[in-house]
Amino acid sequence: MHAIGIEHEHQRPDRDTYIRILSNNVEPGQMINFEKIPYDEVNLHGIPYDYRSIMHYDGSAFGKYNFATRKRLPTMVPLKPGITLIDNFALTENDKEKLDIIGKCRRPGNKKNSTCQDHDLNCETYKISGFCTHKFYENTAKEICKASCGFCNDSGTQLDETLSKECKDIVRF
Repeated sequence: MHAIGIEHEHQRPDRDTYIRILSNNVEPGQMINFEKIPYDEVNLHGIPYDYRSIMHYDGSAFGKYNFATRKRLPTMVPLKPGITLIDNFALTENDKEKLDIIGKCRRPGNKKNSTCQDHDLNCETYKISGFCTHKFYENTAKEICKASCGFCNDSGTQLDETLSKECKDIVRF
């Protein structure tokens, strides 16, 4: 995402509203990874801060190592209660929307005012872990993670039937 001009979430100029940087815990020489990018050097595309973005470091990124606990010290603390900064391995809907804006494309179901939306910040993670396709969680997935799990039609409304097994993303070069 850097190659097309997308910067790290924790370097956004408005990041102090969402996280606190614990500079004393950062490894020497690594504060460059936490410098804010000025408003005139970044385009936020009108997309809100995204704790789960693939472009957000985990909470102990570049942290000094604590030999007593055998863990890295925290370097970022979320200001929103209930948020834990983890390694994110999947694109969030906000990440995809940025890609759509930069690439001037539209994906089916990507509608800002869609009635088919996720109601949990962890839906992308749940999807990766198989939550969406597990029979036991099917009804819950349809209720709280319908967008990430693919329970929406092209108009952005919820589908009555389950996700088609024939639906695939196709990449062409």
